[in-house]
Amino acid sequence: MSETGFLAGDFRYLSRLVWIPSNEDSQQTYMQKRLNDAQHHDMAFVIWYVPTDYDLMWEKMKAGGAEFWLAQWLRTGLWDKEMNPRKALGVWKEWLERRNKH
Repeated sequence: MSETGFLAGDFRYLSRLVWIPSNEDSQQTYMQKRLNDAQHHDMAFVIWYVPTDYDLMWEKMKAGGAEFWLAQWLRTGLWDKEMNPRKALGVWKEWLERRNKH
């Protein structure tokens, strides 16, 4: 499974009428479901697309003319912009430990 991820906070792009409600709990649920899917289908790997929130890089991207829709990935990190772990990281680490034991 390549380049998956899920928001740990809401994303709103009102000029395009896009609203993705989310929070840390829904990110954790998504992580659990994807890892369950990976195990069920015997997938070789899972890649979480954006492991750390990229607020500083986003400022540079905006200055360079990046479209706002790219900001949807801002809150998908397993660590927030201050490098605080999110709940989904605990699920990720638990699954890594299981895989390493086998």
